Amino acid sequence: MIQQSHDIKIRRMEKRDLQQVLDLINKEGWEYDMSEIDRINRIDPITSVVACSGDFVVGGITVVTVGGRCLIGHVVVKEGWRRKGLGKVMIGSVMKDVESRGVDFIEVYSVIDAVNFYEKLGFQIVEELRTYVKRGLTEEDCSVPHSKRVRDLSLSDLPQIIALDSKALGFERGAILEILMRDFPRQCKGLFNENELVGFILGRTNPIMDDAGPWVMEHPGIEDGQLLLRALFAAKRPGVRVIFGLPEKNKVARDTLASMGFKNEINQFRLVKSNKKAKEFSPSMMTMSAFELG
Repeated sequence: MIQQSHDIKIRRMEKRDLQQVLDLINKEGWEYDMSEIDRINRIDPITSVVACSGDFVVGGITVVTVGGRCLIGHVVVKEGWRRKGLGKVMIGSVMKDVESRGVDFIEVYSVIDAVNFYEKLGFQIVEELRTYVKRGLTEEDCSVPHSKRVRDLSLSDLPQIIALDSKALGFERGAILEILMRDFPRQCKGLFNENELVGFILGRTNPIMDDAGPWVMEHPGIEDGQLLLRALFAAKRPGVRVIFGLPEKNKVARDTLASMGFKNEINQFRLVKSNKKAKEFSPSMMTMSAFELG
């Protein structure tokens, strides 16, 4: 998968490219560390691409393909190389690659300013997303909930987690769930009715702000949602900033987060390019995973 555009080469992202890609991403204000980009590469080592001028990476797209679906994460172009059609060429390269492998569902989360760019490439808005943030967990947030219904999850619970997640999503993304659980074992919490898993949340730690999600509940409710969140926050420390990405229409998720002091800071849009009609997230999908992981 190689395309030429003047002196630019579009090729598969390799390990040697990760630091340059990370530098481009962080210049956009993300403040990631190498573990974030490496995690994407471990989940899907063959679909992300870079645009190179000689030995220098001047653009990149991180991509995760699981369950027959492709999620475009970061789309970055180095200053000085923008407005030359490079983003369009890179996305076109990704689309051609995944479609050749039978993937007919390509998804991206976008701020309003970039929606028109994706629509010109054939993407359509499916739903609005909201980003809820709390800029500093309190001591109360991080207190351990006193409930036998909430407990730590382990990899032995992964089949139940995948089943519940797949039911909410409509496809299976076990590879993402397993890596998140392996990388952050203390931040995997489950809600049970006797021995049946009826909800879960996975968290992860970032340099600037901790991500929370996916958060899935078979029977969404504010009280049970608070139990899960407090269980997750108990694995963190007071003062940590936490971010959730959720469907705008999920009122239970919005109300649960608001009841714990989270505020809506950024609105985004979920766009999909597919021959099939894309559905909105179900009410059971309280929050997605991080925006670059779907």
